Amino acid sequence: MIALNAPTEVRRKVGASGLDSLTDDERAMIASEIDLTIEDHRAYLKEIFDSHPMGPNRTWENFYATQCVWEDTMAESVANALDERPRSRMVVIVGGGHVRQRYGIPLRAERRGAAPYRILLGTTPREDLTEYLAEDFADYYFVTPAAPKDPPTPKLGFMIDPEKTPGIHVKSVLKGSLAALAGLKAGDQILSANGRSIRDLMDVRIFMTLNRQPTGEVVVLRDGERKTILYDTRWIRK
Repeated sequence: MIALNAPTEVRRKVGASGLDSLTDDERAMIASEIDLTIEDHRAYLKEIFDSHPMGPNRTWENFYATQCVWEDTMAESVANALDERPRSRMVVIVGGGHVRQRYGIPLRAERRGAAPYRILLGTTPREDLTEYLAEDFADYYFVTPAAPKDPPTPKLGFMIDPEKTPGIHVKSVLKGSLAALAGLKAGDQILSANGRSIRDLMDVRIFMTLNRQPTGEVVVLRDGERKTILYDTRWIRK
């Protein structure tokens, strides 16, 4: 398994200040050659740039340079890995935007000797699939039904007191929220949820992402005593 990408901090610096702002050490962390001249690639990314707010200090040229640092560094990593293992095959797992129509990673890797190659692009059934295929985005398409959507995770409805640490301390509870209906109160310290320890905000986020059961329990510390609070998300969905 091989990491292909340029360091995030280097790409961010290019996005903010351009390629010329990199130090010699930073420049050594990305591809030796960065191709900024592929017109189809520029046109594809210009549409993306124009349709998304990028912040007051973001410029088109720096945005494009960042994308090319991304593409060329991954392409060079692929080519170098295959040079070191001449009898090997390599499966590259990246987002579709890096390979569609070949001007991202594939052509840049091919110029460095990483050929032949084939592109497998995942997609979902769509009305314009024939037109989509005709644009030669890839060599093969893996068409799968869209994944069923999980029911929306209800908002908990409480605010955290950032001044009380360590742990998660409830600052206030929104009236009518799931937290209020379950009996959570301001001043409670949340200890666990469905058996999972809650030590910081990341633990809360992980719990909300992974938990798909409608019912459960939260253990809190209230006035020096542990208290178990039962909840049912269907209270909100109803």
